[in-house]
Amino acid sequence: LRERHTVFNSLMKEYAARSSQVTFVDTCSVLHTADGEIDPTMFVEDKLHVNAQGYARWTALLKPMLLKELQGK
Repeated sequence: LRERHTVFNSLMKEYAARSSQVTFVDTCSVLHTADGEIDPTMFVEDKLHVNAQGYARWTALLKPMLLKELQGK
Protein backbone atom coordinates (compact mmCIF):
# COMPACT_ATOMS: atom_id res chain seq x y z
CA LEU A 1 0.00 0.00 0.00
CA ARG A 2 3.00 2.31 0.25
CA GLU A 3 2.71 3.43 -3.37
CA ARG A 4 -0.98 4.29 -2.93
CA HIS A 5 -0.26 6.21 0.25
CA THR A 6 2.48 8.17 -1.51
CA VAL A 7 0.14 9.14 -4.34
CA PHE A 8 -2.65 10.07 -1.92
CA ASN A 9 -0.29 12.18 0.18
CA SER A 10 0.96 14.00 -2.92
CA LEU A 11 -2.58 14.80 -3.97
CA MET A 12 -3.49 16.02 -0.50
CA LYS A 13 -0.37 18.18 -0.32
CA GLU A 14 -1.29 19.80 -3.65
CA TYR A 15 -4.87 20.35 -2.48
CA ALA A 16 -3.71 21.93 0.79
CA ALA A 17 -1.39 24.26 -1.11
CA ARG A 18 -4.43 25.65 -2.96
CA SER A 19 -6.67 25.92 0.09
CA SER A 20 -6.40 28.39 2.94
CA GLN A 21 -8.61 26.08 5.01
CA VAL A 22 -6.39 22.99 4.80
CA THR A 23 -2.91 22.31 6.13
CA PHE A 24 -0.99 19.29 4.97
CA VAL A 25 1.16 17.60 7.60
CA ASP A 26 3.59 14.89 6.56
CA THR A 27 2.97 12.30 9.24
CA CYS A 28 4.66 9.54 7.26
CA SER A 29 8.27 10.65 7.30
CA VAL A 30 8.44 10.67 11.11
CA LEU A 31 7.83 6.92 10.93
CA HIS A 32 10.85 6.35 8.68
CA THR A 33 14.43 5.47 9.51
CA ALA A 34 17.32 7.82 8.70
CA ASP A 35 17.71 6.13 5.31
CA GLY A 36 14.06 6.77 4.39
CA GLU A 37 12.75 3.27 4.95
CA ILE A 38 9.69 2.53 7.05
CA ASP A 39 10.75 1.92 10.65
CA PRO A 40 9.17 -1.40 11.63
CA THR A 41 9.58 -0.59 15.33
CA MET A 42 6.84 2.04 15.00
CA PHE A 43 4.10 -0.47 14.20
CA VAL A 44 2.13 -3.23 15.89
CA GLU A 45 2.17 -6.77 14.56
CA ASP A 46 -0.17 -6.05 11.63
CA LYS A 47 2.43 -3.58 10.28
CA LEU A 48 -0.41 -1.18 9.45
CA HIS A 49 -1.28 0.49 12.74
CA VAL A 50 1.24 2.45 14.76
CA ASN A 51 2.22 1.51 18.29
CA ALA A 52 2.84 3.80 21.28
CA GLN A 53 6.21 4.89 19.82
CA GLY A 54 4.51 5.82 16.55
CA TYR A 55 1.87 7.83 18.38
CA ALA A 56 4.59 9.57 20.39
CA ARG A 57 6.29 10.66 17.17
CA TRP A 58 3.00 11.91 15.75
CA THR A 59 2.29 13.78 18.98
CA ALA A 60 5.72 15.42 18.90
CA LEU A 61 5.04 16.55 15.33
CA LEU A 62 1.41 17.63 15.65
CA LYS A 63 1.14 19.07 19.16
CA PRO A 64 3.31 22.17 18.54
CA MET A 65 1.49 22.86 15.28
CA LEU A 66 -1.92 22.57 16.87
CA LEU A 67 -0.96 24.69 19.85
CA LYS A 68 0.41 27.40 17.55
CA GLU A 69 -2.79 27.33 15.51
CA LEU A 70 -4.97 27.57 18.62
CA GLN A 71 -2.95 30.47 20.00
CA GLY A 72 -3.28 32.33 16.72
CA LYS A 73 -7.07 32.39 16.85
